Amino acid sequence: MTLTQDHAATNADLQRTFSERLLASIPRDPLGRLSAAQRDELCDQAFDFFASRDAEIKLRLFSRVRGAETTTVVQSAMPDRPFIIDTFREYLHELAIPIRLLLHPIFKVERDPAGRLTSLDSAAASGRSESMIHAELEAALSPERAAEITHELQARLSEVLVVTADFEAMKSRALKICEEIAPARELVEIRDLLRWLVDDRFVFLGYRRYLATHGDAVSVGVDLGRGLGLMRDDSRSRYASPQPLERISPEQRRLMFEGPVLIVGKTRAHSRVHRRAAMDDFVVRHTDQAGRTVALDRFIGLFTTRALAEEPKHIPVLRAKLNELQSSEHALPGSHDFRELERTFNAFPKEELFRASTAELRIELEQILDLPREDEVRLTVLSDPNRQSVVAMVLMPRERMSYEVRVEIQETLAHGLGGELVYFHFARREGYLAILHYCFHARAQPPEAIAELQAEVSRIARGWDDRLEEALAAIYGEAAGHELSRRYARAFSVDYKARHPIDRATADVSRVEAILAGSFESTVELVHGADRSELRFYELGDPIPLSDLMPMLANFGLRVISEEADEIRVRTEGVSQTVFTQAFSVQAPKGQPLAALEGNNLIADAIGAVRAGRAEDDQLNSLVLSVALDWRRVGLVRALLAIALQMKLAPGRPGLERVALNHPELARSMADLFCARLD
Repeated sequence: MTLTQDHAATNADLQRTFSERLLASIPRDPLGRLSAAQRDELCDQAFDFFASRDAEIKLRLFSRVRGAETTTVVQSAMPDRPFIIDTFREYLHELAIPIRLLLHPIFKVERDPAGRLTSLDSAAASGRSESMIHAELEAALSPERAAEITHELQARLSEVLVVTADFEAMKSRALKICEEIAPARELVEIRDLLRWLVDDRFVFLGYRRYLATHGDAVSVGVDLGRGLGLMRDDSRSRYASPQPLERISPEQRRLMFEGPVLIVGKTRAHSRVHRRAAMDDFVVRHTDQAGRTVALDRFIGLFTTRALAEEPKHIPVLRAKLNELQSSEHALPGSHDFRELERTFNAFPKEELFRASTAELRIELEQILDLPREDEVRLTVLSDPNRQSVVAMVLMPRERMSYEVRVEIQETLAHGLGGELVYFHFARREGYLAILHYCFHARAQPPEAIAELQAEVSRIARGWDDRLEEALAAIYGEAAGHELSRRYARAFSVDYKARHPIDRATADVSRVEAILAGSFESTVELVHGADRSELRFYELGDPIPLSDLMPMLANFGLRVISEEADEIRVRTEGVSQTVFTQAFSVQAPKGQPLAALEGNNLIADAIGAVRAGRAEDDQLNSLVLSVALDWRRVGLVRALLAIALQMKLAPGRPGLERVALNHPELARSMADLFCARLD
């Protein structure tokens, strides 16, 4: 064998191994929609792209035309790091571009000095883990738009590399600060908070240290060369060159030189790594013996799910604020007032508990605890000029709370305050009270403007049932709408009203009415959203046990993300009847939206057939979604396989089913041929 032949053989082996691993973990759908030639084309293009990499991040976008359809293919290759897929998905979700196909294999590779692939041996000690993305987008992009997306993806994935490379260093710096402030016993809560953040409660995205010099003039500048993560590049800071006090805004001066030791807030910039959100901002202020600020350590990042799930009364710094509030209110441990204060405090958003002083929290808590009437709507506005933010707290009866009310209040406050929303939080207090917290980047408003906002918020927060009656009257006419709203006045729970918009309620009324008027006891509906779909079951009598539903949905190849259940109690002619609704947020197996698959419009009917006993419940039902076979044609495939088994064409039925599931286009061809011959 010549050297050229040996190289070609090695390259063929690498390509074969690459293709096997690329497709190995992929479910039958959506690849089941692709022919063997199309799958080979996909693997060839992906291998050609991955086979050489001479930069840390290799990225390309190109258009693919199949028949009359044009899609955009995105491919990337880079060192394997956390947050790659999260960052990729968040950006495309931000652009509202659906992902039809997403492959994300991790390879252990060896490359030569030129970046050419030499080995895919997963056991090789010298191999490096590399991440690859192959995504097909439901969009035909202009060259200018493709170049813009390529540039932005390159920037975001570069930030992933920078952040993850410095993650351990940022955690080490936080722990080092604990040692530096250890002599100050009064700072024990701050030390405990930093350790709490390091313990998987915070995704550290950036760190920077600032130094304050005191001489003839006071100035503040970056401690050059110590930045980490998103703050590694000192030149991007306005303090890269020391700034004298007169060039620093009064608000910033107060925080730097007069603020508390721990300053917590939100950044104006949104994270482009992991998830798109305003970042949490922690600053530790260091002083000398004379009490003058000499340094500030700043961390930016995002709370983890673990941190967000933890009760504030257990979190350092927050627990100290709670203890101070309980002491100032002379609430005895174990008393009703003690527990009530604790429950209300725990219902506050963590961002507000960290931001607000104890005095500000006391104002907000008193507004809640001293509310004279449960049907009152109250607006409390607190301005924080140092952070240029305004926090608005709205109290209202729980039964008036709805999705539309929450959004309309948010838009009204944003317009009235002239600000941009930073975060929103909704909590239900025991009893009949709903608590809404909004934080805006905005400046303080005069009292007369706040009074106008109070009046507008009260107008918006009219009853959910009033809104439902208006919507039903618009659909069914005044008389029929009024009659329906009377029947459904107590049909929906408080949680239902808070979670769902009015148009969802009117759709549910329509479904329930159809069930109550008809002879059938259940129905199934599929509703598509931006990146996932919702499968809704309506059942008269008892709800469907999850132990029955989950295996059935899995047989259809559906990936269940979440589940919500509600009871709709309708009183008809003096008799109360209950319809249970179960809504499953679903995606195709690799997370792509169902709306992108040609069989999506057949799913609801097929599931209904299985529930009614007209169709069998087995894995062949995945053919509905993968190759758009309706449930009757799936039954035909099932019958053809049974006949093949009787003809002893296979040793067992599972083997025959595997052939149909691994090659769904073959199953569709069998059904099409049978129907064509007998048409």
